[in-house]
Amino acid sequence: MSRPNEGESEVLSWEQRLGRLDADLSDREAAAADAGDWTAHELAALAKERDALAAQWDELAEARDAVATERDVAAEAREGVASARDRRARRRSGDSDRGFADRYLSARDRDEAAADRGDSRTERAAAAADRGRAAADRERASADREQAAQRGEAAEAESADLRAALEARHVVGLAQGVLMERYDVDVDRAFEMLVSLALRTERELPDVAAAIALTPKRALDEEP
Repeated sequence: MSRPNEGESEVLSWEQRLGRLDADLSDREAAAADAGDWTAHELAALAKERDALAAQWDELAEARDAVATERDVAAEAREGVASARDRRARRRSGDSDRGFADRYLSARDRDEAAADRGDSRTERAAAAADRGRAAADRERASADREQAAQRGEAAEAESADLRAALEARHVVGLAQGVLMERYDVDVDRAFEMLVSLALRTERELPDVAAAIALTPKRALDEEP
């Protein structure tokens, strides 16, 4: 029977570690989705972790391919040994002068050749399983990258929306200040004036506020 493969043990340990990392990351992603209040920076950090994990799954797949190749090489070697033993067994069986001892050795060679072929089939089956799992690792890595890209895009969109909202709020505040100073009104009245002007001119509130904040005299002089 084949002996435990050190490389295979390392790959298995690696897979278990990545599985734990994936479970932890999935838990945090679920928490972010449930909370709904994670910042764009936090979501981008999750996406970065997911992409890094995908790269590690790819490395694991490469390692599995390497282990599978080692198994194939070992299987070919066993096939060669088995064939050599069969040839020796046939020669001994055909040599009547060697007597019982040679026939006994021939039978033992045949038995060992059969055992070698059995081990060879085991190695080949394990190699095929490794390649299948490597393909699954690559598919998982691809899915992780797609998920990371989607999260990154969502984080960028959220960040852009946040920047736009902050900029609009700042401009509206500046416009309110202009109206408060010019018409001697409080902040609430200044905001009502902005809304009214936006409705009358059929423009967006931030655009009206920007016009007043940046060119107050011109914008107010042109007010209908």
